[in-house]
Amino acid sequence: IFFSNWSRKLRGPLVLLWKAMTKPFYVTTPIYYVNAQPHIGHIYTTLIADTLARYHRLLGEDVYFMTGTDEHGQKIERAAEAKGVDPQQFCDGISGEFKDAFNKMNMQYDYFIRTSDESHMSEVQKMWMKLESEGYIELGTHEGWYCVSDEAFCTELQVMDVEKDGKTIKVSRESGHPVEWIIEENFKFKLSAFQDRLLEFYEANPNWITPAFRQREVEAFVKKDLLDLSVSRKQKICKWAIPVPAETKHKTEEQHCVYVWLDALTNYVTAAEQRQRDPAHSDKVNCWPADAHIIGKDIMKFHAIYWPAFLMAAKLPLPKRLVVHGWWTKDGMKISKSLGNAFDPVEKATEFGLDALRYFLLRESSFSDDGDYSDVNMTSRLNGELADNLGNLMLRCVSRTINKDAAVPEPGEYTEEDKTLINVVNELPGAVDLKMQDADIQNALVKIFEVLIKCNQYVTQQEPWVLAKKDPERLRTVLYMMIESMRIVALLLSPVMPEKGRLILDAMGVPPELRVGREVLKFGALKGGTKFPEGDPPVLFPKKTKPKPEAKPVKKEADDVTAFDIRVGKIVSVKKHDTADTLYVEKVDLGEGEPRQIVSGLVNHVPVDKMQDAMVLVICNLAAANLKGVESNGMVLCAGDADGKLELLTLPVGSEVGQRVTFPPLEGAGYIEGVPVAKRKVQKLMKDFKTDDNGLVCWKEAKFTLPSGSVLATIKNGIVK
Repeated sequence: IFFSNWSRKLRGPLVLLWKAMTKPFYVTTPIYYVNAQPHIGHIYTTLIADTLARYHRLLGEDVYFMTGTDEHGQKIERAAEAKGVDPQQFCDGISGEFKDAFNKMNMQYDYFIRTSDESHMSEVQKMWMKLESEGYIELGTHEGWYCVSDEAFCTELQVMDVEKDGKTIKVSRESGHPVEWIIEENFKFKLSAFQDRLLEFYEANPNWITPAFRQREVEAFVKKDLLDLSVSRKQKICKWAIPVPAETKHKTEEQHCVYVWLDALTNYVTAAEQRQRDPAHSDKVNCWPADAHIIGKDIMKFHAIYWPAFLMAAKLPLPKRLVVHGWWTKDGMKISKSLGNAFDPVEKATEFGLDALRYFLLRESSFSDDGDYSDVNMTSRLNGELADNLGNLMLRCVSRTINKDAAVPEPGEYTEEDKTLINVVNELPGAVDLKMQDADIQNALVKIFEVLIKCNQYVTQQEPWVLAKKDPERLRTVLYMMIESMRIVALLLSPVMPEKGRLILDAMGVPPELRVGREVLKFGALKGGTKFPEGDPPVLFPKKTKPKPEAKPVKKEADDVTAFDIRVGKIVSVKKHDTADTLYVEKVDLGEGEPRQIVSGLVNHVPVDKMQDAMVLVICNLAAANLKGVESNGMVLCAGDADGKLELLTLPVGSEVGQRVTFPPLEGAGYIEGVPVAKRKVQKLMKDFKTDDNGLVCWKEAKFTLPSGSVLATIKNGIVK
């Protein structure tokens, strides 16, 4: 009795106390390197983090969302010098462009960090001293390849020769950027000491990385020997950096500075400490560890291996999850300067509407694959899902021709059809929450629009425009069903489309207290009699005319290896040929929807268990062949030696189904979509397939290259067939 009498009076203070004692939801983006202006990749990463932050705020949670810019390093120093400005001035300009782009895209971040901030320098030097005191930083000498563009050291196997401007140069296999040989004294972090601890952590936390297959890639990498990591450069080589603390026990003749990745990764801890220093949060639970680091797949190694090792060494808790997404293409093609097909997301937001673009980017791409932007697909989702499904339902809810009172009506007795929809709507927040807790925003949107379709079907069946004339009493219940369902849908969509969500709720007169908290996501919270605002309701999504696809120029097939469409495939099933003892019949997933059937003469070379689930390279644009009565639609490539031994090629870690092989320095795709290469041409071109002295797979001198590195074989100086 005492509690029931006082609970309402205590509710406000109790909620404040609970929030003060509860760890905030802490979500981060990577800090973006200021060597280039903001592009679609930066916007997409930040949009994911912004959406997760807004979702947790919707639930009534305390949230901390940080982003920012990474501003140190030799590359920045050289870029500033080329512009004729000092590094700080250069960084100020680019960092300002990031802030401007994020503000235009309505990113509601709480803290924007810059690694040139004094507060960050202090935290980096604290981290250094902690790692040193624990015995994990030692002074040594590094000799090897260094990539200025990537701010990364490379081993001999991570570089290759390419021809450029008539000269042979060394480049990073992973990025294609030039490398230079260096010999210098520097400090090293004992990364090798953490191999077993990292593997134990991955095993104990099998869902630490989303999507799960990314974690398997990381585990495979760590199972190889981890090399100790350079964490400093001499200051005379890289002046624009944070100095190694003067208190270091290792005294050197020349001043050293902190190498960029130890500097950059520490930003997540810096941001958490900054929040704690704020008087408004000083009495609350520290937000570290981060609940989610949102990153692109190109920086996964640094976040999934180096960062947890640093934190283990410093005896700090590890982030709860890494969310790793793919890249963006445009109209099915890689975005690049040479193709001139980059697009400005801020301009697209102006053209199609900001919330429409936010929705498209999050709905179109899953984290397992790269996303593809096209005006055609953007227009289709805008006109269909947003204008027809969402916009029309909102207008029907508030239409003055149907709802003449311009208010939320009091519902009458619910019919079985009503109760069915109420159950569907009440189950939606839980279904969405399951997806959002896994950062699966795409499938959360799928769930919401499945219910939205059911709401529209309900309206079509109930015909409120007819009830307005024949049965006003039943109309009140139907309108309440529509409005209350729309309220819950709009709330759940608001993290993705904050402005449109607000407009929907405003148009239906939803009060502020019914817009935040888990409890407001239950059907029936909105009371009858709530008045709509005066004036005509807004048109949420004006339709666009669907653009005509651009006519593709007539293309001539190349006379070199680029005439082949060679892709990564995964053998999803394999069996022996019914009548030919030396042949396998495989089903190979090439990212085309349905697996292809391919026949290979590998029974005497590769055991069936090694074939199953193997990642392979497939020539995809060959004419179909009939091999002993079974159709084969492609060729699995293998390496062979002089004795006739064959083996599957070794693909670099991180290779994904459907990725196409490129052949630097050769550029472009020289095949014609849908046109098989002539048999005689196949035979001619394949004569120059080989493996070199290092086991690298080549056509003449052009290396078989995937986004994550070069293709290898254990057979050196062999053939490829």
